[in-house]
Amino acid sequence: MPVGLAADVFSHGLLGVYGISFFLVSLLALYAAKAVYENNLWFTVGAVAALSLAEGIIAITLFEILDQTTPWWRWLLWRVLPVSVYHGLLAPFLLYGLVQMERLLKLAETFRARQ
Repeated sequence: MPVGLAADVFSHGLLGVYGISFFLVSLLALYAAKAVYENNLWFTVGAVAALSLAEGIIAITLFEILDQTTPWWRWLLWRVLPVSVYHGLLAPFLLYGLVQMERLLKLAETFRARQ
């Protein structure tokens, strides 16, 4: 949620749109989190892309509620969809890096415990 508020402050000036949408997507991510860590590449790509798409749809819907002149379909097609695909394609690489960092931290913890 703090990231959403920071995005609100630095992007458009309407406080709360990204904060609310990031919060709702984090609730959805709780349900998908267990399956993502099962190391299933295609599910990870699909889940991250779907969650990113959901966040974008929630955000532009909130923008439309606040301002009726918001070009909903244009923003969906030219902003939200490309970013969702980009997030989905990057997710396996980031997840691999996180798993490796977890292994290193566990190894360091084990090493400290032996000393």
